[in-house]
Amino acid sequence: MSAGPEPVAAITLGGVPDGVQARPLHQYRMAVSGERVPIRNRRGLLKLTRVELTAAAIVPGAADLEDRDERFLFGAERRTWHAIERRYGADAWDTCIAFARAGIVRLRCDVSDDLELGRVVDWTLTSSWAERRAARVAERTASRAATQARAREAADLVQDICTELADSLRRLPGHAPGLPALIAVAIDLSEGVVNQNPRSFSQRHFGSTKARDDIASVLERVGVPEWVADATGVRRSSRIGVAGRITIITANSSFIAATLSGPVILRADQRDLSLALNEGHPPLVLVENLQAAETLADTRHDLAIVYTAGMPGRATIEHVRQLAERATTTVIATDADLGGIRIAEQLLLAAPHARLLDVGTVPHEPSTPWASDNGYRRSIAKSLDGSAARLAETVLARGYPVEQELLIVEAVNTCLAR
Repeated sequence: MSAGPEPVAAITLGGVPDGVQARPLHQYRMAVSGERVPIRNRRGLLKLTRVELTAAAIVPGAADLEDRDERFLFGAERRTWHAIERRYGADAWDTCIAFARAGIVRLRCDVSDDLELGRVVDWTLTSSWAERRAARVAERTASRAATQARAREAADLVQDICTELADSLRRLPGHAPGLPALIAVAIDLSEGVVNQNPRSFSQRHFGSTKARDDIASVLERVGVPEWVADATGVRRSSRIGVAGRITIITANSSFIAATLSGPVILRADQRDLSLALNEGHPPLVLVENLQAAETLADTRHDLAIVYTAGMPGRATIEHVRQLAERATTTVIATDADLGGIRIAEQLLLAAPHARLLDVGTVPHEPSTPWASDNGYRRSIAKSLDGSAARLAETVLARGYPVEQELLIVEAVNTCLAR
């Protein structure tokens, strides 16, 4: 046996709300001849167990929907009462009737033995709304395909700069929410763009400062190395670490950082915070790596140490500028790689007279060299006209990155011993 709607006139039924009409859904069986024959009761009447509720008259504007309602409607052409009730809770019945009155859905309902309207069985989109859904699905499918095509193109751009980023771009499906942002990062990385901060990245690529200002966490979540966020300026740290002979000053108190095992991590942008070098003009050392900062703080009590926590933000840059203006000696020690070069460029804006160290001059085990036409080399070459040009030159001449924190400690000690 099978059941299906029959184009018959609306019937009078108890409990049918205003604005909708009930049409009987008769049950059928298949005759020996192959014809569909309506099932009748013992009195020869057509058996009525279900009806379909549709709009009595479409009310203009009644189909204006909130985004969340539209997403639920277009999520499936048919929804069971269980799914509807789970989505709308106590408002499920009223929502069903409102959508039926608006001509969005057809409601299938049970009928009691007393010819009263019973429970909702399910809803199905009306033909016009089913067409809208089909168009939306086609549009979404095309958009996802286009996004994946752009992702593959972006992956090719960064394949020999960062294989992890390239792999993520090829692996993620077109509907992955973070994929457009990863594509934008890949473009910036390939073109040597350093954003002012995550919000400026979001504004440039997506027209809003908040649309993708979480890009650093997206990169971390898919396994892209931290240096990519540093190299593109999308992981600007709002923190600053201080250690050694630096006095931390707030509106209500002050203390010397050396009284605590450092570095002491602070919100760089908090109101009334200022930093000052202690008397005696201690050397100021700016490092990007936490382990290097900790080792220097433990072993060199004569130094003023600032840990930038990666790419420094605007507030950190300002604190560095004020400290460097009063320091007789300022040393910048970053990794000898693309991320370190970009961080050094930012620090040199605040401390233009600082000495920039190349940790690769410290004896170390060489790593696998890049190919001569490697994209990573080309990205570093974009810094040959910048403030960290000398470091970029030596890294290119060496042909591989040097990223060992303890080499930074040795480089700083060697420099200051001179």
